[in-house]
Amino acid sequence: MAVYVFGQAKEYARAELDYGQTYHQQMLGEIACPVRYVCADIVGQNKIELYEKAGIDAGQILGLHQFLTGGRTVCPSIKAKDKLMELKACFEGARVEERESEIWLVKDGYVIVSILLDERDQSLLKGVSYFSRAKLLRMEIYTDRVSYANYYMTAKSEHGLYAKLVRRSFYRGDGSVAYDQIFEGKKEWYIFPDGRRYTKQQLIARFVRELSFSNGDVVILDASVPQEIMRTIFTFGRAARIVAAVHTGNYFAKDENGQALFLKEYPYYWFPYSEMIDSMIVPAEAQKKELLKVLKKHRCTVPGIRVVPIEGEFTYSVLNESYGENLALSWVFSGKSDGFWIYDELGKLICETRNEHQHYFLIEGYGKESGFVVKAFVDTVKGKRAIAESGVVYCACGEGEYGKLAVSLIIPAYNAEDYIGRAMDNALAQSLKDLEIIVVDDGSTDSTSDILDWYVECYPNVNVIHKENGGVAAARNTGIEAAGGEYSGFMDSDDMIRPDMMKMLYDSAKKNDCDVAITSFYTITQSGYVGFMEYVVNEDTGMPVEMFFKRNFVSGYGIVVWNKLYRTSLIKKHLFPVLLYEDEAWTPYIFSYVNKVCFLNKHFYEYDRIIRSNTLADQLNEYSRKRKFVFRKNAMLFYLENGNQKRIELLKKITQNCLNSIKGYYSQEECEEFWREVEKDF
Repeated sequence: MAVYVFGQAKEYARAELDYGQTYHQQMLGEIACPVRYVCADIVGQNKIELYEKAGIDAGQILGLHQFLTGGRTVCPSIKAKDKLMELKACFEGARVEERESEIWLVKDGYVIVSILLDERDQSLLKGVSYFSRAKLLRMEIYTDRVSYANYYMTAKSEHGLYAKLVRRSFYRGDGSVAYDQIFEGKKEWYIFPDGRRYTKQQLIARFVRELSFSNGDVVILDASVPQEIMRTIFTFGRAARIVAAVHTGNYFAKDENGQALFLKEYPYYWFPYSEMIDSMIVPAEAQKKELLKVLKKHRCTVPGIRVVPIEGEFTYSVLNESYGENLALSWVFSGKSDGFWIYDELGKLICETRNEHQHYFLIEGYGKESGFVVKAFVDTVKGKRAIAESGVVYCACGEGEYGKLAVSLIIPAYNAEDYIGRAMDNALAQSLKDLEIIVVDDGSTDSTSDILDWYVECYPNVNVIHKENGGVAAARNTGIEAAGGEYSGFMDSDDMIRPDMMKMLYDSAKKNDCDVAITSFYTITQSGYVGFMEYVVNEDTGMPVEMFFKRNFVSGYGIVVWNKLYRTSLIKKHLFPVLLYEDEAWTPYIFSYVNKVCFLNKHFYEYDRIIRSNTLADQLNEYSRKRKFVFRKNAMLFYLENGNQKRIELLKKITQNCLNSIKGYYSQEECEEFWREVEKDF
């Protein structure tokens, strides 16, 4: 018995739907048998990353071409150095040039071969391209063997000459050609060695037939499955048990050009096949009733309908007292929604938000004995439909016991009266209970101090330190010196964090015995939420810091300090330098003393660029370019001089990357001169 999930990874990514995690946790978790995610296209690195981003292991992907050629894997496994030795023997006299992501063989002034390295592990072979006097002739793509090869001819267009793909050959494990894909204009077809010619639809049909479904197999279809694949399943896959996952929302809400798109025919295109569907999965009892009504109206066969909350669920919710006699409601919703409704316990709607990322709401005008409910909704052709609710949440202020401190969250604050309450509410909403919140009031002259003192009186895990103004670096150092947690994190007073950030990062750091745990994050702008630091690495897995340095560490957002948890004993030995661009100075410095890091691509941190103006970054822009370059040089010199000298080459690489990224803004001559000094002195 096996489960085959048909779906389009690019659609899940466009919809930001955590598809794999949802199925694993709520539906496929009940099935003790192999689960394969079927892809009818070529499974390249980009598609693998989309599946992995959705929580699906690459080993579970079953590619159409992989299956028809007898391939065992979709991932590279051949060592690049072995292929290089083979090619050097074939092309005697060629010079080897190593580049960032490829290795060239050069002869008579031309690149004749380019060895393409795997993006995630550059010791592995991704492909080989062959050239004749700068013209691309052939490109081989490898997994555990040659998977396929593209053949090109030089063609003309209005923009000039280009390499035109004319044929693609797919190979069996023994090196023989399984079949060719021919391209002619907008047409394409497949030719087998025995002369048979297939369209794409016919090739898919052959693939489904050769899967040889039995009555013990389960095929899961959802809204992303193309019509041609669906027709093929219902024609040749009827031996298996067919399950239709019927979502309620307009998940695929934007087309390839970013234009709004709503599938108004959905879910009606299932109906012609209803008599062949063994069961349908819906996310809510209300939708089950709606679906039954519509099926009967159209005189369709009614299959078994099961309620499984595929769209998501509330995994955590909390209500706390907030400054000014207000209440702070926070929640964690796992899944995809189009927005949230917030009701009081009597059923009165007090807020509707279409911000699908929202996790915090400030409630005014209610007593602390009041209760509230959060509901997630999606848009359907019938209007908005609730898909999950939190249950009634009551005020938790003063409840809970604090054990051995796990994490210290350090928040510097200076004249932050307009937003420090929101930051405190976010910090206090954390699902990690063994958390201390250290706020360093850096000599505020507004009401920030009064607001913080109120939180100290209300919450036993809040510690406020009032000091003279000394800047954010000195404030963070004060917080580090006071920290008692096993790990410590930083938060800026004008940003937000999701309620499960501290717990998830702490659990990952402990599980993998890491010095630093990192998360991706959102930047909030007037245009919406933009994701950053979405590294392509194995999540929740310990990684040697050298590997992390080489793959991911660049200037810009890579050097921010607030999307990480650090081992407290480590940062107590290595405090912040008190200078401008302190993040850029300290992050490479501290990482040079780290052994292992882990990463979660969960966007736990939210860097808010809307709530206030005149940030530190804005203030830095008041300096001249020449002056700012001096500040940045000082930051780089700090980690070069004070960082772990056993990793000086990695620190120099960071410096080089930084200079390359900023030389378009600053003087290129100054950048190059400083790099020469670095090479000379370090």
